[in-house]
Amino acid sequence: MILNEYYKNLQFSYQNDTSNPLQSKFICCVTIDMNDQTSAQTIKRHFIGSGISKKNAKKECCNQVLNALFPDSYHGLEKLCPEKETREELDKTKVGNLKRLAEIRRRISKLVTPQTIRIKSPSQILHELSSKISDSGIFLEENSKIVDKKFCYKISNIQDESLINPNGNDPQTAMASGYGKSKKDAKNEASRCALKQFFSCDIDKMIHEANMLMINQLNTQQQIKFVLPNNQMVQM
Repeated sequence: MILNEYYKNLQFSYQNDTSNPLQSKFICCVTIDMNDQTSAQTIKRHFIGSGISKKNAKKECCNQVLNALFPDSYHGLEKLCPEKETREELDKTKVGNLKRLAEIRRRISKLVTPQTIRIKSPSQILHELSSKISDSGIFLEENSKIVDKKFCYKISNIQDESLINPNGNDPQTAMASGYGKSKKDAKNEASRCALKQFFSCDIDKMIHEANMLMINQLNTQQQIKFVLPNNQMVQM
């Protein structure tokens, strides 16, 4: 370390920075005897550095000391450390986001299956996946016609609650709508759209694929042939 060439056995102290409860940070402090150019006397100066780790906080503190010792020549590390710290914070955010997406996908694989989509309504499945998104739904308009009366239900996407975060430039990521002759039908249709748009779960496609698989299995069973003792073929 450059600072060790000028000051030996420096005593650094550390403490937690609790100013932001959502982000853990450390504060590093050190006191150094320095010459005061104005009075030509030796005075004690305190320096403080902060960072997301004790190592980063100590680097920042040392940078403060070196900038005070050499104000005209020492600049590089003061700029590099915050950039490195920013990258580390971005990496931490990225890891947290990947963990969130993995947890949502785990819930989808458990809750949205060929069995559950047959016994549960889309609104039930959506509520189990994200009660916050499900509870955001509202009835916005109602067709006043007595004949062919329809209801409209809209569900809003919520940041970090789905696989696809809402984007103001893409309405498909922010809002899902459903219409029906009853409020129940409208809500289920909107929930079906929300599952497809926010969670990439196309229930209609899953039902179709499940039905096709069942038909293929039945056809396969009907085509099984048995050989009787007299070598006669029987097709079931």
